Amino acid sequence: MKAPRTFAETLRRNFYFTTSGAFPHSALQCTIEAIGLERLMFAVDWPFLSNAEGRAFIEVLTCHND
Repeated sequence: MKAPRTFAETLRRNFYFTTSGAFPHSALQCTIEAIGLERLMFAVDWPFLSNAEGRAFIEVLTCHND
């Protein structure tokens, strides 16, 4: 019996994903390619990671998309 959806489809339909305070651009790009922007959220894991690091990450991304 075939499952109604693939594992990837189930993840995309039922879960949201976050940066979790990790800021490598390669991980972000991989997540966007795998699940799309619709289910991606931004997060900073303060006090373990700096809010300034998170802001710098977003500023670099927005500069590359202008």
